[in-house]
Amino acid sequence: MTTPYTDPNYDPNRVRPRRCHTCPHRPGSTLSHLAPGLVTTALTEANHYCHAEQLQGKEPTWLCRGTRNIQLQAFHSMGVLAEPTDKCWAETLARLQGGEA
Repeated sequence: MTTPYTDPNYDPNRVRPRRCHTCPHRPGSTLSHLAPGLVTTALTEANHYCHAEQLQGKEPTWLCRGTRNIQLQAFHSMGVLAEPTDKCWAETLARLQGGEA
């Protein structure tokens, strides 16, 4: 299985525009039992690919919108991001990596 650690085409800014129908972070999701572990990992280790593509037997290409929303709120509340937006995420990441967004 491809992960952000092993994907040569990994793009930390390629996030689904909306949460998918199977998103563990969507209220009532049948995968909601995965959410606590995903949150912990997303805030301490790595991004997560969307589960929808994997459930369809496809290689994942999008990062999870639900997890990214949690990252945006958490990193904004910690002062890492000036605003809890994808644009601010991309700009901050580029600045931290020594480039431009």
